[in-house]
Amino acid sequence: MSGYKDNKISRLRRRIWKVIDYKEHTILAKIYLVLVFLMVMLCIMELALSTDPNFQRKLTRCELLEYLEHTNRKLADKARDKFGNLDCLHEFAYDGDDDLNLDELFWTEEVESFIDGNIDGNMTSSKSNVTLPDKRTKLFAFEVIGMTTAAFFTVDLLLRLFTCPSLTRFFRSVINIFDILALLGFYIHIVVINIQKEHKYDVSWIRFINYLQIFRVMRLFRIVRNVRASRVLTFSLRQNGRDMTLLVLLVMIGVSTSASLIYFIEDRDVIESIPVAWYWAMITLTTVGYGDVTPKSGFGRVVASLLAICGVLLLAITLPMFVNNFLTLYQYSCVDETIQERAKNRQKLKGAIIADKCRM
Repeated sequence: MSGYKDNKISRLRRRIWKVIDYKEHTILAKIYLVLVFLMVMLCIMELALSTDPNFQRKLTRCELLEYLEHTNRKLADKARDKFGNLDCLHEFAYDGDDDLNLDELFWTEEVESFIDGNIDGNMTSSKSNVTLPDKRTKLFAFEVIGMTTAAFFTVDLLLRLFTCPSLTRFFRSVINIFDILALLGFYIHIVVINIQKEHKYDVSWIRFINYLQIFRVMRLFRIVRNVRASRVLTFSLRQNGRDMTLLVLLVMIGVSTSASLIYFIEDRDVIESIPVAWYWAMITLTTVGYGDVTPKSGFGRVVASLLAICGVLLLAITLPMFVNNFLTLYQYSCVDETIQERAKNRQKLKGAIIADKCRM
């Protein structure tokens, strides 16, 4: 009985693994593939847009008090007197009506003090300006999106750990390691900002840990790795490794030679060192031409023109070679898939003919 249950669990694990790893092009696997793609794009867009000031909001009064209590206790007491009684314990969600106004961040107060520090002496009053920090944070909707995507990828990782055929091969995969780093970055960020709340609204080192989630873009390689064009491209790059090495060597020769020439031709205020000349030569050879470093002398402009022409010729001669190899391999893969589909159709046709004969 236990053996039957083990076999049943093993079959279930294999089915789940084929779906989440896109081993078979079933409808369920395609739906999961699209869902993962949407979640990856949603996570990237949330991280990117949350850094835009147009998609940020001002802190609420309770949030600002929370920040000041962990950074400037004296200023927090003044802000609490200014805001009055606030029920921050029951604030569980962001309320848009609780935004701080500019007049609440800056005010003038009178300070009374004794002359010469003597309590029995006369009192004097002076005015002082109080300025609260104008902090901003991402919209509450982005926080919900971040938690949703993190929950999805957590469940996805647990499912893949439970159903993968080999844990050793699983942890050897670079994409899986990046997935784990992205999740660890998110949860470490949540733990730190809840323990040390001064990092919650400041741009500090903890933000870098949270932005490790950008590594989820590596999941796109997992999504397309079983796509025919992706496999052909990977195979084509492996087959053309020597040709690409030759291309890199030619580029290095052109960059080194032209950089040395332009360094000795131009003045030091134009090209201050050979590494700067390397940068200029690479930008010119690839026909990008940012224009931040440009030759001023006549001979320097001649060298720049020749280098740009050589770059155009080099790219025009070498790149079609890689493209033709890729197209050839892709056509072969299409032919192989067409043969397999025709073989399946023939088998179906033979089965139908046999079934008709049996009925007769």
